[in-house]
Amino acid sequence: MFLIQRRASEPMIHLPDFSPHLDDRLTAEFLELSLELLPLSLRQDAAMLDRAALRFTRPEPPRDPDLPLLPPKAYPLVPAALAEAAARSMTPPPAPADIVGRKPELDRAVNALATGRTVAIGGPVGAGKTALLRLIAHD
Repeated sequence: MFLIQRRASEPMIHLPDFSPHLDDRLTAEFLELSLELLPLSLRQDAAMLDRAALRFTRPEPPRDPDLPLLPPKAYPLVPAALAEAAARSMTPPPAPADIVGRKPELDRAVNALATGRTVAIGGPVGAGKTALLRLIAHD
């Protein structure tokens, strides 16, 4: 039980016991701040109390809880032959050596692709669509 008396003419005020319910981090902070208050005199004038109220700083926000650790995951080892076959399948086929009369079509298709437009290549069987695509892939 705590007793407080502001002036000799006023009656004593009885305060209830205080026992903080804090976690470990806040308990250490509460103890540190309480120890800083011990040297202060209990008898302070109103001007001193007003100045003390302006010295408080905003407390830090509470930390976000840590994310749980994920269990380790084992990935299967890719056989070397499979990795080589995948790399070969992603390599474009060689460009045809002769591009007779295809230079304007090739330039138009590459410029359209470079500007982000969609290109559709069509024509009859044997017109050279695949050869043109090979040229575009190597350009």
